[in-house]
Amino acid sequence: MGKSFLLCLVLLSTSAFSATIEEAGDLFLKRAENAKNAELAATMFKELATTASSPIAKALLKTREAQALYYVGSIKTTDADKKDIHKRGMDASTEAFNLIDSTNASKTEKAYAHYFYVINLGKWAEANGVLSSLGKWGEMKDQLDTIDSLDSSVDDFGPLRTRARALHKLPFGDKNEAEKLLALAVEKTFSEKFNQSTNTTNSVYYLDILAKNRNTDKFCELYNSLNELSTASDEELLELNPNKLPETKSDLKKFKENKGFEEDVKKFADRNC
Repeated sequence: MGKSFLLCLVLLSTSAFSATIEEAGDLFLKRAENAKNAELAATMFKELATTASSPIAKALLKTREAQALYYVGSIKTTDADKKDIHKRGMDASTEAFNLIDSTNASKTEKAYAHYFYVINLGKWAEANGVLSSLGKWGEMKDQLDTIDSLDSSVDDFGPLRTRARALHKLPFGDKNEAEKLLALAVEKTFSEKFNQSTNTTNSVYYLDILAKNRNTDKFCELYNSLNELSTASDEELLELNPNKLPETKSDLKKFKENKGFEEDVKKFADRNC
C-alpha cells in the first residue's frame, strides 16, 4: 500500500497515535528482515484500531492489520498455520469493510478493505484444499466484483491477478479468460526497462497460464525477462517496484528454485524456449 494510504491513516488519527502508526508502518516495511516484524505490525495495527478516532480511521487500521497478516500467512510453512493467520486476516478485513462501506472514504480505501479480505480468503481456502476453494469461489467472485466497481487498480491490479489465478486453478475455470486478465494486469503495470510487469506476481502468474495455454512465443519472451531479472541487485529490484522488494525477491527465488507451479514452468521452458 502506498505512502498516501499511510499518510491518510496518520491524518485521520489523533496525534497521540501518529508515531505509533508510523512505527507499525516502518516495521511492516522491514518485513523481509524478520518475519516477526510483520507479526508485530499486525498486532500494533489491531491495538491502535481499538482507540481510533473515527470509523474510517479504525477501518483503515484494520485493513493494514489484514495486509500484515496476509504477508505473515504467505510465509508460513504449514497449512494449519496458514489457515489460522489468513482467517485472522479475513476477520480484520470483514470489520474494515463493514465499517468503511457506509462512510465517505475514497473508493480506493474501500477497495483495499475488500481486497485484503478476498486474498486472505483465497489463501485460507487454498490451505484447506480443493473442495474449500470450490466452495468459496462464489464469495470470492462477489467480493472481486465489488472491488472492480470501486478501484480495480489496487495492489498493482491485484483484483485482476486474483480473479485470473482462481480461474486458472479451479477445475471449471475459463483458462482463456484467465490469460486475458493477466495480460491486462501486466499491460497496465508494464515496465519498458525491465520488459515485464512492475509486480513480479503478475509476471509469474502470467507465465504459468501462458504455459497452461501453450502460448509459446509470449511465454519464452517473459521467461527470458524473468530469468534476467533474477540476477538483479536489490537496488535494481527497488527500481522495479519500491513497495514490493520482499515479494519480488520471494517470487524470483521460487522462480529460480523451480518449486511449486514453477517446476512445471521450467519444464515447459526447457521444451519450448
